[in-house]
Amino acid sequence: MLTIVNKELRKGAINMQPIGTVIAKENGKASVHLVRPTACDSCHACTLGTVDGAAITVLADDPLGVAVGDRVELYFAPTQGIRAALNVYIVPLLALFLGYAVLSYLALPGGALTPALGSIAICIASFSLLRLREKVWENDPDLRPRIQAVVQSAGD
Repeated sequence: MLTIVNKELRKGAINMQPIGTVIAKENGKASVHLVRPTACDSCHACTLGTVDGAAITVLADDPLGVAVGDRVELYFAPTQGIRAALNVYIVPLLALFLGYAVLSYLALPGGALTPALGSIAICIASFSLLRLREKVWENDPDLRPRIQAVVQSAGD
């Protein structure tokens, strides 16, 4: 089944790459307005969990030099969603559990409440560290969407 879908994807029979309209350009990047189609209900790669049919604006690399009003196809790296999920969900969850384990092991006064509150504080601190790393990730080309094709020019 997976092989059939992959062959159809390569042939272009199924296109799961999001298509949107360029609404602004700036420094080699373009703001692309996307409306998630119903075929993508279970994916959430481009919307990161927004409600069905929701419109979003994505800042994408523009190697093609598109114009405002062009309809473009975006490419999201397959690892993009996995890395984002690891950073946003797994790192804080690990911080929570490891914080509790370490603080329990230290046997601080206050019984079970001290490790529980301490692990929550460590989890919140991990979110703060992730927020500080956000600027670095914004500059990582592997984590940004890229315009891969112009579907329809603004002049057409």
